[in-house]
Amino acid sequence: MKKFASNQGLAESFKKNYVYFVADALYNIRFIEDPHWSDEDEAAFNEQFTHQQHNDEFVAGKMIDDETIDQLMEAILSDFTPRAFEPIEALLELFEGVITVQYIAQNQGHFWLNHETRPYMALRAHRAQINALQGNIQLAIDELETLLQLNPMDNQANRHWLMNCYIIKGQWQKLDAFLADFDSEELYATASRALSEFHKNGDSSQAKQYKKKLKQLNKHFIKILTGQEKLKDEGFDFYSPGSKEEVALYLNSLGKQAWIAAEGSLFWLRKKL
Repeated sequence: MKKFASNQGLAESFKKNYVYFVADALYNIRFIEDPHWSDEDEAAFNEQFTHQQHNDEFVAGKMIDDETIDQLMEAILSDFTPRAFEPIEALLELFEGVITVQYIAQNQGHFWLNHETRPYMALRAHRAQINALQGNIQLAIDELETLLQLNPMDNQANRHWLMNCYIIKGQWQKLDAFLADFDSEELYATASRALSEFHKNGDSSQAKQYKKKLKQLNKHFIKILTGQEKLKDEGFDFYSPGSKEEVALYLNSLGKQAWIAAEGSLFWLRKKL
C-alpha cells in the first residue's frame, strides 16, 4: 500500500483532483433518483460546485476515473497518522455540505449500503480510528456512536473500536448498555464482557465463565495478551475466527490498552482457572 504522506505525486493528484471525485459522489447523493435531471444538469452542477470550491482554479466538469479515486481513498485510508486529518476533513466538509437533515432522516440505518455514502462512512471511521490511536478517545467515541446510528448493521466493525474506547474511558454503564443490545459471542464482545464483570466483581464465577469462553473462542488470545505468545509483525488480508490474526486485529483496535485500563485484569487473565 502506498502511503499518502510519503508519495508526493499522489499528494499532488489529491490536491488537484479530489474536488471532482467529491462533486460526482455528491451529485449522486442529491440527484441520482430525480428523473428530471439530465446530463446537462449534471454538467452544470459540476461546474457550479467546482467553481465555488476552488474559485475557478480548475476546469469545471473534469471527472477523475475510478482507478484514481481508488488510489486517493487507498492513500488516505492507509495513513493512520495525524497527517491524514487534513485530506479527511477537506473531503468530509464537502460531503457534509449536501448531506442534509432530510437525507439523513431518509437514509439513516443504510449509509453503508448506499454506494454514494460509503466513502463518507469510510472517511469518518478512519478519522475515529486515528483519534483513538492518538489518545483522543472521547472524540473517537462520539464519532463511532454516530456511525452506528447511520449504520446499525455495522458492516465496518466500528463496534470493535467503540467497546475498547468505552473501557479505556471507564464508561462502564455505556459499555454494559451497548452489550445488552448485542447478542453476539464474538471475541470482542466476550472480552468486553469479561472486563466489565472483572471490573465490577473481580474473580467472580461469571468472570471465570467469560475467561473460559475466551479460551474456547481463540486459544491464542490469553497467551498473546499476557505475553506468553508472540505475534509476527506481518500484514495480512484476512483472518479466520480463532486465529492469531484475529487477536492481532483486536490489539490493533486498542485491545491491549483496554485491558491495561482495567486495573489488575491482565494478571487475572493469566491466572489459571
